[in-house]
Amino acid sequence: MTNTGTVYCIDACSIIYFFDHFPKDIFNTLHDRVSDLLDQRRLLVHRLVKSEIAHWNVDAYAWCQSVPDRNLIDIDNEQGKFISRLELELPDYAAQFTHVEYQTKADPFLVACGHNHGFTVVTEEKNKPARIPFLCDHFGVDCIKLFDMFREEAWQF
Repeated sequence: MTNTGTVYCIDACSIIYFFDHFPKDIFNTLHDRVSDLLDQRRLLVHRLVKSEIAHWNVDAYAWCQSVPDRNLIDIDNEQGKFISRLELELPDYAAQFTHVEYQTKADPFLVACGHNHGFTVVTEEKNKPARIPFLCDHFGVDCIKLFDMFREEAWQF
């Protein structure tokens, strides 16, 4: 197992994809590898992602509930500054949400974490306007899919 040192900030859709396609009773070793990333504090979950998952997938939400606090990212002032910059540079992005939706949607905060801390954002979203990969491209943040994370970690089964 290769330790690339990369720190990943994972989106809700990737967590849901993981639990939908890789059940633990069949892919136990893969789940162990993901747990290793958590133990190394190289896999992080934004609290807004955790909130999003609560409505989508029971197994994924149960996993999020077990994520140690040290792996959870809270909203902070630096993310707020990045969001202000995003609103200035991409006003059409911010305009598509109501104020409440914008404050509870994890996507821009994941990109902020990637930008502010050099994390790689993991998402299954396609690179289209108003999606995470588009925002990452715009702000120069590394963005990959779950399988790319497996490849970066040189995981083979």
